[in-house]
Amino acid sequence: MTGEICVMTINHQFSFWYVLKVDESKSITYQYLLERYMAELYKKIANCPQNAKTTVYTLHPSEISQKSQVSNLQMKVPMNCELLVRIDNISKIKYEPNLSESEAYECIRKAEIHYFDSPWASLKFFKCAPQYSILQYVKLLFRQKKWNKLHDMSSTLLKLFPKNADINYIIAKTYEAFHDTSKALQIYKDTLQFSDSSQILIECTKLYANSDAYLSTLLLNHTLYSDSTDPNVIIQSMKSLFADRKYSESFDAAFRSQKSLIFLIKSFKKNEQLSKYFIQFFRESKIPVKECAELASLFYAHGAVLESLYICRRSVESSNYNPIIVRVYFTLLLNGGLYKTFTKVSNEFAHKVMDEDSILQINLFEFYSIYYGVTFGNPFIIPHESEKTCPKYLYNPDELSEIQHAYIDCACAMASFLFLIGYKIDLNITPVLSTKLFEFNKNMLFWQLRYLLAILFTSSENLFDPSPPTSIIIGDENAMIAAYQTLIVGSEKFAIIPNVIIDLSIWKLRKGHKNGHKNSFWSRIEADDESTNIILELGNVDCEYEVPRLLKKNKFSTVDGAIKEITNIYFHVISKIKNKFPSKRIIIHPVIPTNKYCSAIVYEFNRQIRVKAFENQILFLDIFSKFGPFDIAMSNSKASFSVYLNLLKPWLVIK
Repeated sequence: MTGEICVMTINHQFSFWYVLKVDESKSITYQYLLERYMAELYKKIANCPQNAKTTVYTLHPSEISQKSQVSNLQMKVPMNCELLVRIDNISKIKYEPNLSESEAYECIRKAEIHYFDSPWASLKFFKCAPQYSILQYVKLLFRQKKWNKLHDMSSTLLKLFPKNADINYIIAKTYEAFHDTSKALQIYKDTLQFSDSSQILIECTKLYANSDAYLSTLLLNHTLYSDSTDPNVIIQSMKSLFADRKYSESFDAAFRSQKSLIFLIKSFKKNEQLSKYFIQFFRESKIPVKECAELASLFYAHGAVLESLYICRRSVESSNYNPIIVRVYFTLLLNGGLYKTFTKVSNEFAHKVMDEDSILQINLFEFYSIYYGVTFGNPFIIPHESEKTCPKYLYNPDELSEIQHAYIDCACAMASFLFLIGYKIDLNITPVLSTKLFEFNKNMLFWQLRYLLAILFTSSENLFDPSPPTSIIIGDENAMIAAYQTLIVGSEKFAIIPNVIIDLSIWKLRKGHKNGHKNSFWSRIEADDESTNIILELGNVDCEYEVPRLLKKNKFSTVDGAIKEITNIYFHVISKIKNKFPSKRIIIHPVIPTNKYCSAIVYEFNRQIRVKAFENQILFLDIFSKFGPFDIAMSNSKASFSVYLNLLKPWLVIK
């Protein structure tokens, strides 16, 4: 079986890329690819004069690490297994092509393809033919904040585009970048003569705010009237309403966009009274359950934990325990370690839903019945009419309703709660938690939790033994897999107790960022007074979600760069823990490769963590080092779980 691999050279002056045909069934060494690539590169150089046309390149010049081997070139892996090399001895070659119109058109087409996924690459394509795409070129320069280049072009642009609101806006913002407010304001005024753009109006509002408050307010009101969906307009309006203490109007305005809601959340931290007014506003409002669930998740994600808990509690009560809001409430309660409240709410929820046809159709009646018995105080009684035997249904996961998915998510959270407090649930009462369902939709809130429960409930391992002292493992959902094992340090034995924070990522722990996950993480660390060992199990969410998201948003130009930044954050967090609790031993658990599509990222992440742990003299449980990037991925089976435990147990003996 053959495939393609893209090999590239990049530096500040010259770049070249070439697609090699390779045999995917064989292991391809770095040296082999390099030799083939160099032959093509020098052939290209030999046949071209200094200013000749050549292929335009797609990657940012950054530090590139060379891998010794590229194994099993699978195209589903992010980056398509690109091999990157840096060649310094051709850095003097200049790239000044003189393109024909058709060639320039092709460059523009490629630039538009890369416009959102790689602005730097797109800029290089546009630069090859600016005379054919000056407007796109200028917009991309503005997006990249190339103020010096834009400043040099400003007079020419005003002549080429005399009445273009977008160009005028870019030039005005360029003047603002150079602190030339008077010129910027003049351009805004000139633009208003032929354009009523909300973008221009809002900039005028901000510039007039200090010099002419009355005019600023008039402009703001006009802008809000002409375009009530622009988040910048809404935020400026909210600031004005806050100043006039018109809180209800400001909250109404905030719900028009997500950006304005985030601004409101940040305002809570600066003004405690604002939070009280919002709770009163929410109590009197009638927001649909689904929107309440999204609102609570947004508030929690940006650090407004108390407000998100209030939204959930209020919505759960008013909706008579609708599972769509209940599953979000369960997540927040588990993450916050609020187990007493979770017991009360989950008990009420189980009692209310046992007569619902939806749970009968997905075989959850028995689970909710027994859960209610466990939390109510008698785990041997099924509190339902005549203790009837429920029929078992065959269902297609593709045909489940949103409500039924929510019931399954709630069941997973409730089962996880019992597991976290050391109560063993028999697999026979959870027939709905089938492997087929776990693999169905991995974009849902609890897909990973469902996956973990499939592994946990196929295990017959004993749970918490209260006799030895304890050590905690804290991390995302994967921390449950290593829970209740025995850690042996010298002659002492420690039971590993799970502290799970659902969807916790290292990226959310970065300095200066506030969110509910970060609050829960540090509160769990600080609340642990007894344990002498802390096992950290983090990075799974980063590898599967954060790294692809950061690349898509152009925060980083390479996967390697994103991983390096996340590992730096990780060890900053570890350093902070060691400074606060110098007597505690830190142990790092590797990321478990639970998804074959991101196993290459997991492999590289674990490799970098291993190196940093060695440099910082921190114990790293090097479980997966002997496997290649595509050799292992945990599947939903008891065999896979047993393989993991066999790999883990030798590392839990520390001499």
